[in-house]
Amino acid sequence: MTLAARRLLAVGLILAAAASAARPSRSEEAFTPVKSSVRYRKIGVYDKARLAAIIETDLDAFLAGSTMKRGDFKGSLAPPRHAVALYEVQFDSVIPEWNNEPTMSGGLLAIPDDGETSHPLLSYQHGTVFGLDEVPSRPDNSFETRLMLAAFAAQGYVVIGADYFGLGASRVGPSGRRAPNSFIVPEGTVQAMLDHFRASGEVLAALGQRTPQTFLYGWSQGGWSTMQFLRRLEALELPVTAAATVSAPVDPAATGRGRFWETLELTGAYRWRIKTPLRAYAGGTDEAIPAEVSRMVVEFDQLLGGRRVEFFSAGERADHRASFVQATLDLEPWLDSFVKPAVQ
Repeated sequence: MTLAARRLLAVGLILAAAASAARPSRSEEAFTPVKSSVRYRKIGVYDKARLAAIIETDLDAFLAGSTMKRGDFKGSLAPPRHAVALYEVQFDSVIPEWNNEPTMSGGLLAIPDDGETSHPLLSYQHGTVFGLDEVPSRPDNSFETRLMLAAFAAQGYVVIGADYFGLGASRVGPSGRRAPNSFIVPEGTVQAMLDHFRASGEVLAALGQRTPQTFLYGWSQGGWSTMQFLRRLEALELPVTAAATVSAPVDPAATGRGRFWETLELTGAYRWRIKTPLRAYAGGTDEAIPAEVSRMVVEFDQLLGGRRVEFFSAGERADHRASFVQATLDLEPWLDSFVKPAVQ
């Protein structure tokens, strides 16, 4: 091999090593069973350098074409304080809309690598995706998941996120076929989130971790999912310390009649007296979900005499993506104020 070739090979190896360090590869190790229906495996680690890149270069790419850029937002995310260990969780479940047909589904569990054994837990519900693997358990494919890791897991929160039925590793039946995407399907979405929440709890216990407080957050479809999840958790009397949504389509129905509209009416995600402190965010130029829709949860709760739900503007210039970023910037200190003891 010539000297020039050796130098070229050396440069290539250095670049490959740098790329590998910046973007962790998924683990191929076997799953560890916790119970007969729950299993997990470690899929990687985001170190501080990778987490810092999320709030810099990744964020710039996410905002390409948005009405706002990184310098336009009020506030900024704190630098990462901890690396984050990433786990894929899988569990057995059922699809309520299909007469409880058995299914397998999964999601992400992220734990701060800070040496502590007690952390607040943030359950993040993701928005609409167009790729079947753009889900929390595949964080390299999901910017919104990565932003949650940088904004919360790197600051001391355990972060979990269900993939929803029909996405990620979710399969149905002995043939292992993929179920249809459960987009705005109330019962199936709640089942996936609730089972993932419980499965993550089993894994956390196996890893010697405690999560004394639970927070919920979701953007777009994930805001709708958050409201559906919150209603179920409150009905089960499972405590939620605080919750937030941004650009949540809480009422997909219009005023039509017939079976289609009756079915759509069931997707409403705000008509109950909410016990949990809740913030509903929306942007003034959101092209996907008008701010008036997100306000409905506040107005209906006030009609019932509620006082724990508040509306917050993500900014008059904020489109759909900018609303998500601004709400996340605003949300972190609010959630921190509930944490006991406070996040250090």
